[in-house]
Amino acid sequence: MEEKITTVYFLRHAAITLKNGEAVEEDPSINKKGITQAKTLAKQFKKIDPQIDVIITSSMKRSIETVKIICKELEKNYKIISEF
Repeated sequence: MEEKITTVYFLRHAAITLKNGEAVEEDPSINKKGITQAKTLAKQFKKIDPQIDVIITSSMKRSIETVKIICKELEKNYKIISEF
């Protein structure tokens, strides 16, 4: 019987706008740099692991925005977990 290996990747959300080192709002969106970061990360995932089965994200706006960009590139769906 062939053993299946599970690989787990943990990521933080992409860049957000900061003022004096703090987020400018409670649940900020990612900024232009963050959009670029997410697109770049998606392309890297496509190269190293095109068989990603599940993508889970927290319910924070910035996390959802980051994962939406990644999922679009990978042609995958995602699941939001609000218990984070």
